[in-house]
Amino acid sequence: MVLGLPKHHRILEKGLMEFPPFGADEQGQKIRDVSGATVRAVVDYLEDALTRARGPGAGADAVDQLAALLNERILDPACHVTAAFLKNPWHGYSYEFLCFLGEFCVQLTGDLHFTANMARTKLLSPWVVLLGKPFSIAKIYELAPQLGQQLAKGALEFQVRTIASGRAVLRMAFAERIEPQFGRHRCACAALVCDAVKSALGYAPERIHGRVPAAVKDLVCMADGEAYCEWELAWDAETRVAWFRGASRGAPGEAGGGPELGLLQQQLLELEARHEQLREAYLDQQLAGLELRRRLRDVSAASRRVQEQNARLEARLKERAEEAARMTQTLQAAEPRAVAAEQQPMDCVRP
Repeated sequence: MVLGLPKHHRILEKGLMEFPPFGADEQGQKIRDVSGATVRAVVDYLEDALTRARGPGAGADAVDQLAALLNERILDPACHVTAAFLKNPWHGYSYEFLCFLGEFCVQLTGDLHFTANMARTKLLSPWVVLLGKPFSIAKIYELAPQLGQQLAKGALEFQVRTIASGRAVLRMAFAERIEPQFGRHRCACAALVCDAVKSALGYAPERIHGRVPAAVKDLVCMADGEAYCEWELAWDAETRVAWFRGASRGAPGEAGGGPELGLLQQQLLELEARHEQLREAYLDQQLAGLELRRRLRDVSAASRRVQEQNARLEARLKERAEEAARMTQTLQAAEPRAVAAEQQPMDCVRP
């Protein structure tokens, strides 16, 4: 059992964020706990949900408001965000930032189940849905540890406990290195993450194969102070014709093995490796951009200090000039009296 505040104590109680939201951490390592694709999914769902609920323009306004709320909690102005910044899928973020983001979305929408509802339709990216088409539902759940790294590189640890046709037990835990980001609010943060991940897993059969969503049963949950979350997923494994040529017969999402499946798995690994290379390159650019903003901020601050010093110097020079002018006026006024005094005859001193 992990000690901390109950889950109704949200991370917003911290006030300011305690860790850099993106860029590099205190050890100089690139921050990549959460992918930009995950943050964009959250932001897109917020915009879509409020546009549907309140009309055109409401969603875009909410995203701008979300950026403003986040910036109020980020101490470093160089790390302030915009709506466009949040929609860039190549960025990397800290988990603390994601939890602040999720809590603000709950506030803006009034939806206590925002993260779960978002994950149903947005958390699995289109390319993951496409790549999952040839695989059985059991195989997709077997690949959960690999696919999970696309959402949270090294921040979440997934394990497949048991798997069979129609049933799987999966486990998820926070990596030890990100635990300090949550502090005493670990349970509340775990509730946000757990709701999103288990919702995405449960709706994977529907998103990928158009099947009925899997039933998800909580076995253990970090939101209750446990060391990990564990879920049992159950889905219909009825037999039908497979959707792609060359596969063994089975339901959509219940395709068998064979060379085609092995080839697709290899292609998935190659695509993941290429995606990781591109992401690393973009994270380097993001870090360079952050350093540039900080330098520009420092230059701007130095320029302001110079301007302030010049203003103070000009004020002192003005005071000195005014003082000199007053002294000149005093001397000019005294000059006629001095001349008159010189012209008066001096009294002679008699013995």
